[in-house]
Amino acid sequence: MLYSFIIPTFNNGDLIKKCIDSILSNKLKKEIIIIDDGSTDNTPKICKRYQKKNSSIKYIRQKNQGAAAALNKGIKIAKGDFIFLMDSDDYVSNNFLEIVNRYLKKFDADILTF
Repeated sequence: MLYSFIIPTFNNGDLIKKCIDSILSNKLKKEIIIIDDGSTDNTPKICKRYQKKNSSIKYIRQKNQGAAAALNKGIKIAKGDFIFLMDSDDYVSNNFLEIVNRYLKKFDADILTF
């Protein structure tokens, strides 16, 4: 099972590292799609550095169109069986995907909200 994390971001270079690191700390198969909505701070530099280190990270930069447009772009390219919509200042526990996986199987769920 593949999980897709979509992170729209705009000028959150100081926070996005914690978000990405928290997702990467989870051991199950995942992809991280970062849609940069025209950041003017150090966000692009940080995201490109992560992308070079980890092939599961896709970094896409677009002209500023707003968070909804960034999310929609991420959803279109996501390949996961399940999609998580994150903000760049969000983070997850290092066993997040194991917990999600357990509940999806336990209830044979098609969707899980929290």
